Amino acid sequence: MGRWFIPCLAGLALVLATGSSWAAQPKGKASDEFAALDAADAASVRQGIDKAAKAKTPKAAKALADRIRRGLAPELLLPAFDALLAIGGPNAQQGTSLLVRHRSAPIRAKATSALVKLKAKGAAETLTFLLDDEDKSVREAAAKGLSDLGPESAMPKLLAAASLGDAAAADVVAAKASHKQLPAVASRLEYPLEGPWATCLEKLLIRKDWPVKAQVSLADKLLHSGTSGATALLEKVVSGLDKQNPARQGFIDTLKASATAAAKEEKKP
Repeated sequence: MGRWFIPCLAGLALVLATGSSWAAQPKGKASDEFAALDAADAASVRQGIDKAAKAKTPKAAKALADRIRRGLAPELLLPAFDALLAIGGPNAQQGTSLLVRHRSAPIRAKATSALVKLKAKGAAETLTFLLDDEDKSVREAAAKGLSDLGPESAMPKLLAAASLGDAAAADVVAAKASHKQLPAVASRLEYPLEGPWATCLEKLLIRKDWPVKAQVSLADKLLHSGTSGATALLEKVVSGLDKQNPARQGFIDTLKASATAAAKEEKKP
Protein backbone atom coordinates (compact mmCIF):
# COMPACT_ATOMS: atom_id res chain seq x y z
CA MET A 1 0.00 0.00 0.00
CA GLY A 2 1.47 3.34 -1.04
CA ARG A 3 2.07 6.10 1.45
CA TRP A 4 -0.26 8.43 -0.45
CA PHE A 5 -3.27 6.32 0.53
CA ILE A 6 -2.49 6.16 4.27
CA PRO A 7 -3.86 9.62 5.22
CA CYS A 8 -7.25 8.62 3.76
CA LEU A 9 -7.32 5.51 5.94
CA ALA A 10 -6.15 7.52 8.92
CA GLY A 11 -8.94 10.04 8.59
CA LEU A 12 -11.49 7.29 8.11
CA ALA A 13 -10.22 5.46 11.19
CA LEU A 14 -10.68 8.51 13.39
CA VAL A 15 -14.12 9.33 12.01
CA LEU A 16 -15.23 5.76 12.67
CA ALA A 17 -13.70 5.79 16.14
CA THR A 18 -15.62 8.92 17.12
CA GLY A 19 -18.83 7.28 15.98
CA SER A 20 -19.62 10.32 13.88
CA SER A 21 -21.57 10.62 10.65
CA TRP A 22 -20.37 14.20 10.39
CA ALA A 23 -18.14 13.60 7.37
CA ALA A 24 -21.07 12.17 5.45
CA GLN A 25 -23.42 15.08 6.11
CA PRO A 26 -24.54 17.08 3.08
CA LYS A 27 -22.95 20.42 2.44
CA GLY A 28 -24.77 23.37 3.96
CA LYS A 29 -24.37 26.98 4.84
CA ALA A 30 -23.30 28.41 8.16
CA SER A 31 -25.95 29.61 10.60
CA ASP A 32 -27.07 33.22 10.38
CA GLU A 33 -24.89 34.11 13.36
CA PHE A 34 -21.81 33.05 11.44
CA ALA A 35 -23.07 33.73 7.91
CA ALA A 36 -19.87 35.63 7.11
CA LEU A 37 -18.10 32.28 6.89
CA ASP A 38 -19.92 31.74 3.58
CA ALA A 39 -19.12 35.17 2.15
CA ALA A 40 -17.68 35.39 -1.35
CA ASP A 41 -14.68 37.50 -0.35
CA ALA A 42 -11.77 36.37 1.83
CA ALA A 43 -11.90 39.43 4.10
CA SER A 44 -15.48 38.71 5.16
CA VAL A 45 -14.72 35.02 5.71
CA ARG A 46 -11.80 36.02 7.92
CA GLN A 47 -14.15 38.23 9.92
CA GLY A 48 -16.48 35.25 10.32
CA ILE A 49 -13.57 33.13 11.57
CA ASP A 50 -12.59 35.79 14.08
CA LYS A 51 -16.20 36.08 15.29
CA ALA A 52 -16.46 32.32 15.79
CA ALA A 53 -13.13 32.29 17.58
CA LYS A 54 -14.30 34.95 20.01
CA ALA A 55 -17.63 33.21 20.61
CA LYS A 56 -15.96 29.95 21.71
CA THR A 57 -19.28 28.10 21.74
CA PRO A 58 -20.22 24.65 20.44
CA LYS A 59 -22.30 26.42 17.78
CA ALA A 60 -19.24 28.40 16.69
CA ALA A 61 -17.16 25.22 16.60
CA LYS A 62 -19.75 23.49 14.42
CA ALA A 63 -19.86 26.46 12.04
CA LEU A 64 -16.08 26.41 11.72
CA ALA A 65 -15.94 22.65 11.28
CA ASP A 66 -18.63 22.73 8.60
CA ARG A 67 -16.80 25.53 6.77
CA ILE A 68 -13.53 23.60 6.89
CA ARG A 69 -15.34 20.56 5.50
CA ARG A 70 -16.67 22.61 2.58
CA GLY A 71 -13.16 23.78 1.76
CA LEU A 72 -11.11 26.90 2.42
CA ALA A 73 -8.16 28.57 0.76
CA PRO A 74 -4.85 27.86 2.58
CA GLU A 75 -4.62 31.40 3.96
CA LEU A 76 -8.03 30.96 5.59
CA LEU A 77 -7.81 27.31 6.51
CA LEU A 78 -5.02 27.72 9.07
CA PRO A 79 -6.73 30.49 11.10
CA ALA A 80 -10.04 28.60 10.91
CA PHE A 81 -8.36 25.44 12.17
CA ASP A 82 -6.59 27.37 14.95
CA ALA A 83 -9.92 28.83 16.04
CA LEU A 84 -11.56 25.41 15.98
CA LEU A 85 -8.77 23.86 18.04
CA ALA A 86 -9.00 26.66 20.59
CA ILE A 87 -12.68 25.85 21.12
CA GLY A 88 -12.11 22.09 21.17
CA GLY A 89 -14.80 19.50 21.66
CA PRO A 90 -16.31 16.92 19.29
CA ASN A 91 -16.42 19.27 16.31
CA ALA A 92 -12.69 19.97 16.66
CA GLN A 93 -12.00 16.24 16.71
CA GLN A 94 -14.13 15.71 13.63
CA GLY A 95 -12.52 18.59 11.75
CA THR A 96 -9.09 17.26 12.62
CA SER A 97 -10.05 13.80 11.38
CA LEU A 98 -10.54 15.27 7.92
CA LEU A 99 -7.44 17.41 7.90
CA VAL A 100 -5.04 14.52 8.62
CA ARG A 101 -5.73 13.58 4.99
CA HIS A 102 -5.51 17.09 3.54
CA ARG A 103 -3.42 17.45 0.39
CA SER A 104 -1.14 19.98 2.12
CA ALA A 105 1.60 18.36 4.22
CA PRO A 106 1.83 21.30 6.70
CA ILE A 107 -1.92 21.02 7.31
CA ARG A 108 -1.65 17.25 7.80
CA ALA A 109 1.24 17.72 10.22
CA LYS A 110 -0.68 20.31 12.24
CA ALA A 111 -3.74 18.08 12.37
CA THR A 112 -1.60 15.11 13.38
CA SER A 113 -0.17 17.04 16.32
CA ALA A 114 -3.66 18.19 17.28
CA LEU A 115 -4.95 14.64 17.69
CA VAL A 116 -3.08 14.21 20.96
CA LYS A 117 -3.97 17.63 22.34
CA LEU A 118 -7.64 16.97 21.64
CA LYS A 119 -7.43 13.49 23.21
CA ALA A 120 -9.38 12.25 20.22
CA LYS A 121 -10.82 8.75 20.30
CA GLY A 122 -8.93 6.47 17.93
CA ALA A 123 -5.95 8.82 17.90
CA ALA A 124 -3.40 6.07 18.51
CA GLU A 125 -4.67 4.04 15.56
CA THR A 126 -4.69 7.10 13.31
CA LEU A 127 -1.19 8.13 14.37
CA THR A 128 0.04 4.62 13.64
CA PHE A 129 -1.30 4.89 10.10
CA LEU A 130 0.34 8.29 9.73
CA LEU A 131 3.78 6.83 10.39
CA ASP A 132 3.60 5.87 6.71
CA ASP A 133 2.75 9.35 5.45
CA GLU A 134 4.84 10.47 2.47
CA ASP A 135 5.90 13.66 4.27
CA LYS A 136 8.63 13.62 6.92
CA SER A 137 7.02 16.34 9.07
CA VAL A 138 3.80 14.32 9.31
CA ARG A 139 5.69 11.15 10.24
CA GLU A 140 7.60 13.08 12.91
CA ALA A 141 4.37 14.51 14.33
CA ALA A 142 2.84 11.02 14.38
CA ALA A 143 5.84 9.53 16.17
CA LYS A 144 5.86 12.32 18.76
CA GLY A 145 2.14 11.93 19.27
CA LEU A 146 2.50 8.21 19.88
CA SER A 147 5.30 8.89 22.33
CA ASP A 148 3.05 11.27 24.26
CA LEU A 149 0.08 8.90 24.22
CA GLY A 150 2.07 5.81 25.15
CA PRO A 151 3.48 3.95 22.15
CA GLU A 152 3.11 0.36 23.37
CA SER A 153 0.43 -0.67 20.89
CA ALA A 154 2.27 1.00 18.01
CA MET A 155 5.74 -0.30 18.93
CA PRO A 156 5.90 -2.91 16.12
CA LYS A 157 5.17 -0.19 13.55
CA LEU A 158 7.61 2.21 15.24
CA LEU A 159 10.30 -0.47 15.25
CA ALA A 160 9.73 -1.17 11.57
CA ALA A 161 10.07 2.53 10.74
CA ALA A 162 13.12 2.94 13.00
CA SER A 163 14.96 -0.02 11.47
CA LEU A 164 14.39 1.51 8.03
CA GLY A 165 16.06 4.74 9.13
CA ASP A 166 13.19 6.95 10.29
CA ALA A 167 14.80 9.26 12.86
CA ALA A 168 11.58 10.27 14.65
CA ALA A 169 10.48 6.66 15.12
CA ALA A 170 13.99 5.67 16.23
CA ASP A 171 13.93 8.37 18.92
CA VAL A 172 10.63 7.09 20.29
CA VAL A 173 11.83 3.47 20.32
CA ALA A 174 15.08 4.43 22.03
CA ALA A 175 13.25 6.34 24.75
CA LYS A 176 10.07 4.31 25.20
CA ALA A 177 10.61 0.65 24.24
CA SER A 178 10.22 -1.64 27.25
CA HIS A 179 12.63 -4.49 27.92
CA LYS A 180 9.58 -6.71 27.54
CA GLN A 181 9.62 -5.75 23.86
CA LEU A 182 13.09 -7.23 23.41
CA PRO A 183 11.82 -9.98 21.04
CA ALA A 184 10.28 -7.34 18.79
CA VAL A 185 13.54 -5.36 18.80
CA ALA A 186 15.52 -8.51 18.07
CA SER A 187 13.33 -9.26 15.07
CA ARG A 188 14.64 -6.10 13.38
CA LEU A 189 18.37 -6.69 13.99
CA GLU A 190 18.91 -7.96 10.45
CA TYR A 191 18.54 -4.42 9.12
CA PRO A 192 21.69 -2.35 8.42
CA LEU A 193 23.25 -0.91 11.57
CA GLU A 194 23.57 2.65 10.39
CA GLY A 195 22.12 6.09 10.99
CA PRO A 196 19.17 6.49 13.37
CA TRP A 197 18.72 2.72 13.77
CA ALA A 198 22.28 2.20 14.99
CA THR A 199 21.93 5.13 17.39
CA CYS A 200 18.63 3.71 18.64
CA LEU A 201 20.23 0.36 19.47
CA GLU A 202 23.15 2.04 21.22
CA LYS A 203 20.70 3.92 23.43
CA LEU A 204 18.67 0.79 24.17
CA LEU A 205 21.81 -1.04 25.25
CA ILE A 206 22.53 1.58 27.92
CA ARG A 207 18.96 2.29 29.07
CA LYS A 208 19.15 2.51 32.86
CA ASP A 209 15.59 1.29 33.28
CA TRP A 210 16.34 -1.96 31.42
CA PRO A 211 17.50 -4.89 33.56
CA VAL A 212 21.13 -5.86 32.98
CA LYS A 213 19.96 -9.29 31.84
CA ALA A 214 17.87 -7.69 29.09
CA GLN A 215 20.73 -5.42 28.01
CA VAL A 216 23.16 -8.32 27.75
CA SER A 217 20.55 -10.42 25.96
CA LEU A 218 20.11 -7.68 23.36
CA ALA A 219 23.88 -7.53 22.92
CA ASP A 220 24.02 -11.28 22.45
CA LYS A 221 21.20 -11.26 19.91
CA LEU A 222 22.88 -8.40 18.10
CA LEU A 223 26.15 -10.31 17.75
CA HIS A 224 24.33 -13.46 16.65
CA SER A 225 22.30 -11.59 14.05
CA GLY A 226 25.21 -11.73 11.63
CA THR A 227 24.57 -8.11 10.68
CA SER A 228 27.63 -6.24 9.50
CA GLY A 229 28.92 -3.79 12.09
CA ALA A 230 27.38 -5.52 15.11
CA THR A 231 30.71 -6.13 16.85
CA ALA A 232 31.90 -2.59 16.16
CA LEU A 233 28.65 -1.14 17.54
CA LEU A 234 28.89 -3.13 20.77
CA GLU A 235 32.59 -2.30 21.18
CA LYS A 236 31.69 1.37 20.80
CA VAL A 237 29.05 1.04 23.52
CA VAL A 238 31.53 -0.69 25.87
CA SER A 239 34.18 1.97 25.29
CA GLY A 240 31.76 4.66 26.39
CA LEU A 241 30.66 2.94 29.60
CA ASP A 242 32.04 3.58 33.05
CA LYS A 243 33.87 0.57 34.50
CA GLN A 244 31.32 0.41 37.28
CA ASN A 245 28.41 0.08 34.86
CA PRO A 246 26.70 -3.23 35.74
CA ALA A 247 26.15 -4.17 32.08
CA ARG A 248 29.71 -3.48 30.93
CA GLN A 249 31.23 -6.80 32.00
CA GLY A 250 28.32 -8.67 30.48
CA PHE A 251 28.94 -6.93 27.17
CA ILE A 252 32.66 -7.76 27.34
CA ASP A 253 31.92 -11.42 28.09
CA THR A 254 29.48 -11.51 25.19
CA LEU A 255 32.07 -10.05 22.84
CA LYS A 256 34.66 -12.61 24.00
CA ALA A 257 32.22 -15.49 23.58
CA SER A 258 31.36 -14.31 20.10
CA ALA A 259 35.02 -14.01 19.14
CA THR A 260 35.78 -17.47 20.50
CA ALA A 261 32.88 -18.99 18.58
CA ALA A 262 33.99 -17.25 15.41
CA ALA A 263 37.56 -18.54 15.85
CA LYS A 264 36.34 -22.10 16.33
CA GLU A 265 34.20 -21.79 13.24
CA GLU A 266 37.20 -20.68 11.20
CA LYS A 267 39.24 -23.73 12.31
CA LYS A 268 36.62 -26.14 11.06
CA PRO A 269 37.75 -27.99 7.93
